[in-house]
Amino acid sequence: MTVPLSEISVSSCETYHLKGKSLLYGRTFLKVLKYHEPGFAPVLGDDGAYHINLDGTPAYEYRFKRTFGFYNNKAGVESSEGWFHIHADGTAVYSERYAWVGNFQEEICTVRDFKGSYFHIDKKGIPLYPDRYAYVGDFKDGIAIICDEQEGHTHIDREGRFIHSKRFRQLDIFHKGFARAKDDRGWGHINKTGDFIYEARYVSIEPFYNGLAYAEDNNERLLLINEVGEIIKIIRDVHNHSNDLSADMVGFWKTWTLYAGISLKIPDALPADLKQISERTNISPSKLKRLLRALWELDVVRPVDFETWELTEKGNLLKPIETSFLAAAGLMWGKVNKVWENLPALLQTADEIHHPSFKEEETDDNWIKIYNRALDGYAEKDFKNIADFPFWKDHTFLLGFGRCSLTILPLLLGRYDHLKVLESTESLKKADAILFPRFLHYFPDEEGIFRLKNSKKQLTQKGAIYIFEMFLENDTPMGGLFDLNMLAETGGKVRSLEEWQDLLLSSGFELTDVHKISPALSVLKGIAL
Repeated sequence: MTVPLSEISVSSCETYHLKGKSLLYGRTFLKVLKYHEPGFAPVLGDDGAYHINLDGTPAYEYRFKRTFGFYNNKAGVESSEGWFHIHADGTAVYSERYAWVGNFQEEICTVRDFKGSYFHIDKKGIPLYPDRYAYVGDFKDGIAIICDEQEGHTHIDREGRFIHSKRFRQLDIFHKGFARAKDDRGWGHINKTGDFIYEARYVSIEPFYNGLAYAEDNNERLLLINEVGEIIKIIRDVHNHSNDLSADMVGFWKTWTLYAGISLKIPDALPADLKQISERTNISPSKLKRLLRALWELDVVRPVDFETWELTEKGNLLKPIETSFLAAAGLMWGKVNKVWENLPALLQTADEIHHPSFKEEETDDNWIKIYNRALDGYAEKDFKNIADFPFWKDHTFLLGFGRCSLTILPLLLGRYDHLKVLESTESLKKADAILFPRFLHYFPDEEGIFRLKNSKKQLTQKGAIYIFEMFLENDTPMGGLFDLNMLAETGGKVRSLEEWQDLLLSSGFELTDVHKISPALSVLKGIAL
């Protein structure tokens, strides 16, 4: 029987196939899937899973636990031994067995081994590369997505080589030269160098369809944008800005709810029933219910039966309180919140004046440990890949300023055996690389210039300085709140790239290189003039 596969459909009950409105063959199964070339359909019968011909008869004698469609003349199946692929006659394509297999695309397939790692195999079942990942996707036009659990998503070619150096929170395949990508700000489109093709970010976005993409922005507007990010049409604009403004005004509710929950050690008390939590935290049951409901609204805790409570996945990041850097951060931001009361007066002060941070003036050893644990945790998270940058090979003696240096310098020493860190007592030696990781934003310009000029005296003639900071950019508001925080906390500031260039020139340095580490962090390299 010869029937074009396009004319065959699956019945609504998914137990047999139809040609038009007529039965394709004279029997039913427990479950059927669509026909694929070369003319076989996966089915589940009383005797197991297999494939059938167009006349409903078995294509081979073997039986499996599950079967799937043929792609590139190979079908994925599950047996008692594991998952693998078969030929049209039911025989195995290769001897290896896996915890799961995908479908072949472009003669390449995604598989997961019994250790939970993903990678790609070729048409003979041979791995394409030695690396293993948390997830890999199908190939399209010679490019696939991979996900490293720690570093995020990127793209690779058929040899397993990265096609660009960028990493993203989520990522899609390339479609007509562009791929959807999500960073800390939201979704956008990137090109094959991994760069976003416009500055805006969206809550959701679709691939380009003949030059236009459908998107939803943070104001719940539905839009059509073109390939340079211009809004071509606003499909829906029903956002209530009054509600937004009101929510912004009570943003401190979240800060102080978390501060209270952490201070009273709620995360360490869970899971438990209301009576147990009350005894462990010395909070009356009636007030405890109110606090737990607020933490529930923040997705930190959840009720099991309204008497028993447990932490959510998000809430588990705060436990145990004595070692969690985010618990320390929650307490620290509560302290930071207080210094913002002075912001109106600071904004009306004409001069840029540095004042010590509350962290520097702290005398309580326990609070000092909390601040340091929070700062170190942020540094470990944000600087974990810093040793991957190639310019460290060009240096020997390092000198670092600021708390973040205590995290960065060990990472560099662990990767490069030739590097050494200068001690403060080695006054006769000079460094050929000086690091300022998230340090100079604590100071206004005059103080920043003073510190850079002093660092120049500690630098060899051909040495370089490396400044790790967030940039302010004209076409995005990102960093504006952080900038005000630095003004309130120390009189410091967050700067644009142009402002950094001016600051470096005023200090006797020339900006030579800029590398983006993440949307919120870049590294500037400067050399002495």
